[in-house]
Amino acid sequence: MAQVTADSAEQSQGKYKTVDLTTLRVGMLVDRPLYMFLPSQNKYVCMIRELHPLEERTLEKFKRLGNVYSSLGTLGERFPKLRRSAVIVNELCESTDVPSFDKNRRIRRATRWLVPHLFDQNSLATVLFFYRTFRIPVSETLFYVADLSIENYEKSVRLSTTAGLIALWLGYSNASFIRQFVETAFCEAIAAQGLSSEGGSFLLSDEQRRKALQLIESKKVPGVPMLDQRFKSLLASQNTCKALGDELVEVLEFSRWVCGQEQMNFQRVEQMRIARKLIGQFGGLFKRGLSARGTKLREVVDGPVPKAKVAA
Repeated sequence: MAQVTADSAEQSQGKYKTVDLTTLRVGMLVDRPLYMFLPSQNKYVCMIRELHPLEERTLEKFKRLGNVYSSLGTLGERFPKLRRSAVIVNELCESTDVPSFDKNRRIRRATRWLVPHLFDQNSLATVLFFYRTFRIPVSETLFYVADLSIENYEKSVRLSTTAGLIALWLGYSNASFIRQFVETAFCEAIAAQGLSSEGGSFLLSDEQRRKALQLIESKKVPGVPMLDQRFKSLLASQNTCKALGDELVEVLEFSRWVCGQEQMNFQRVEQMRIARKLIGQFGGLFKRGLSARGTKLREVVDGPVPKAKVAA
């Protein structure tokens, strides 16, 4: 990971908070940027950005210097409901005793606080909640994809966890199913290797998708187990799955739009079946977030919407 020099100690007095070294482990998805202080240069240096896996050599540097800092507070300080929600959802998804209807209702109740975060691309809550709940993608896969392309890695971390949360809200609450779905979405980064993005998205052909699936089937992608047939088909050809009416294709399309990785007419987004379902489940909370995200994305493409003139 590239090192980025931050402010001098004088300029940043009070900005950086000490991080407990015992909370860090190799391979973990870092939930905030981590810095070390170099007394000889009187500088704080960023060693790893948020949402990246912690490398052994970086952790060893922290231990050697005996200090690690961050410009952000702890996970509990930033997202007080996250840890409890992750425990509740993990237990429900692993359970075979709770009826499906009750399980889905309780999952939505425990994660309702995440709705505004879903539509806020500056928030890390969705990614960190999903990682805490299911521990996916696993560290081996994180390192493998990050080594291929940092850009693709960062896009896929957000896309896969956004799609996973939406699938949870739609009632896909089996833990094994959710894990495979998120792993499938994350592995799109492998299919996108070597491509340049257009408007923030990657236009993947079925041939490129099939090559990614072949790497997984030949066990060349660390940490990704053999996928069930539905997920093989989803990774290899989403056009075919869409023609067959697989709802997960629409989940991925909607998630790409939310993440700013696919441009779609907002009217089309509003009319998507899953958007209507989620508005039905979360009411105005989801509808307001959806509208605000639509406005934000239109401003990115067309520029800020001019304010209406007030009559004298």
